[in-house]
Amino acid sequence: MSQRKYTGLNTNPWPKLVDHYNQWQKDNKALPPYLIIHFKESFSRELNGGYRQETDECIFTYDAFPDGKKEIKEWEEDRLPGIITSLTVNLSTLDRQVELVPMGRSVFGITKKGDTLFDLKMTTSAVGLVSSPRSINNLDDQLNSSIGLLPILTKDVCRNFYAALNELDRMKKFLGYFQFIERFTHSTFKTLTFTNDAKKTFEIPNRLDVQGSKFFEKMFTDAKTISQRFHWCAVLEWQNLDDDDIKCFLEIKKIRDRLSHGEHVEESDLSLEKAKTLSLKILGAPKI
Repeated sequence: MSQRKYTGLNTNPWPKLVDHYNQWQKDNKALPPYLIIHFKESFSRELNGGYRQETDECIFTYDAFPDGKKEIKEWEEDRLPGIITSLTVNLSTLDRQVELVPMGRSVFGITKKGDTLFDLKMTTSAVGLVSSPRSINNLDDQLNSSIGLLPILTKDVCRNFYAALNELDRMKKFLGYFQFIERFTHSTFKTLTFTNDAKKTFEIPNRLDVQGSKFFEKMFTDAKTISQRFHWCAVLEWQNLDDDDIKCFLEIKKIRDRLSHGEHVEESDLSLEKAKTLSLKILGAPKI
């Protein structure tokens, strides 16, 4: 994110994203603040032939930069899920959860002369809004926290959370959040060791230091199921979880297991909100 602006849609050196700001807000039923995510390609590209039309304000081309489009697509697939997930976690509290709603997407280039170039085949894009008022200082702190969370939010780790955020079907949404919890639990557990993390939770008498340590280490290393590993992560790593969160996990796991075994589950019994809240909590979203 090279630049950000919270209350408008226009900023230099970016082009104007809409011609009539007030009408755009009305048509989209939108209110500020807005988040703009800006991706800049790794190097400049040159236009050789093809369709080109110049106006007083900008240049239009038609599908003239296929390699640039590929780089943009790869970046969106690799990095955007982590950014949106991290922002959702850090802008949310467990009681007031934020949803980033896509509003638009724009692909453009800036020439050496400073003219704006649009490739006509690339006209859709992503912006988001939240409904709760936030101060600029508060947003700055939360954006900085989001940056700190990004290293662990790899594509594989957060793709299910990201998919759930954008899913309309409640059952798929529930499964997306649970799959995220499952993947994140396994990835977190793999960072733990008995010697550095788990051993300190046991009071092993000196007379059994060797065999007692081996006994408890086997308990730790034999943890293979998602329930076993979730408990270990809650004890050793996720310091903000409590007994109610363990109960919540076991509840939504039972629902997931019923779905996996082909049993019918009513939409009203999906515990979707609990699955999302637990996902946010293990990622560090605060209570208030």
